[in-house]
Amino acid sequence: YVKLSDCVFLFALKHPSQIYFNGILEIQCIFGGINIFGYILKEFNSKIVYSLLDSSALFIQTIESPKNASIDFTRYTHNKEDLRKIDTLLKQIEHNGCLFTLKPVSNLRYNLEQLFIKNNIYFVPNIVKSANALSYFNDVEYCLNCVFDFNVGERVQKKLIVDAKWENFIQYLTTDNNGRMMVCGGKGFGKSTMLRYLINSSLNLLPKIVLIDLDIGQPVMNVPNQISCHLVTQPLLGPNFTQLQPPLWSIFIPSVNVEDCMLQYLDALHKLSEICVQDDALKMHLGLSIPWDLAEELVYCCIKRQLNC
Repeated sequence: YVKLSDCVFLFALKHPSQIYFNGILEIQCIFGGINIFGYILKEFNSKIVYSLLDSSALFIQTIESPKNASIDFTRYTHNKEDLRKIDTLLKQIEHNGCLFTLKPVSNLRYNLEQLFIKNNIYFVPNIVKSANALSYFNDVEYCLNCVFDFNVGERVQKKLIVDAKWENFIQYLTTDNNGRMMVCGGKGFGKSTMLRYLINSSLNLLPKIVLIDLDIGQPVMNVPNQISCHLVTQPLLGPNFTQLQPPLWSIFIPSVNVEDCMLQYLDALHKLSEICVQDDALKMHLGLSIPWDLAEELVYCCIKRQLNC
């Protein structure tokens, strides 16, 4: 890596490889392409990524992609020594990998800390610089306020593991621009993680995704006590409370437990389906009709099964 400034580092990864991290980083792809939580970050694009302690640790993964062989690295630094190091990095990866910059997002980290630290909840690592540290990334971690790790390491816990079957779902969703999928399951089984990965991967091929969120306890992009309809155009690179966005439509539910408000929940589901079916703008975005009756029937069956009634 090359330190471009006090808080910006240029990294090089040779393909194929990946690196996990905990922290909040702004990542910009400079050369090649990188996969972050299913989303392909292309050259000169940047995203803020939340890989927090209480969630699945995300990774930066190289991909095979066309390379821009005429990048002007003086836009990042005019230091001749840095430019020489960058040229060395390109030779080391044999132009078959990626270059990307990392920098901290201090204001977002501070806001999270102030929000949760009163309850002794920590979502970001507390990095202490140590001359005795064994980590190759010691100086980088201290400046970026994050922790790095490789596949077989133990420095980062709860590493995101992508199931190979997810690729089949992505192919189904994106093949004919008419795919529909319902994700349901028990608590703690990884529904939200898989859903975010599917959305991110689909956005590599589709301009937008319609998300109907029926989880009133822990919605993907909304606050609790609501079922909602979202038009997703940007990847979800972090847990739900870092990706809150205004819904197109939402309906309030008086409890976060479906068992406490079964009739209200089913009534709200029916109302949301009617609203979305009548929304001409949403139909235009989708370019297709939505099988709301099927979705409502599936949700009703799932609730019956959960309650054993």
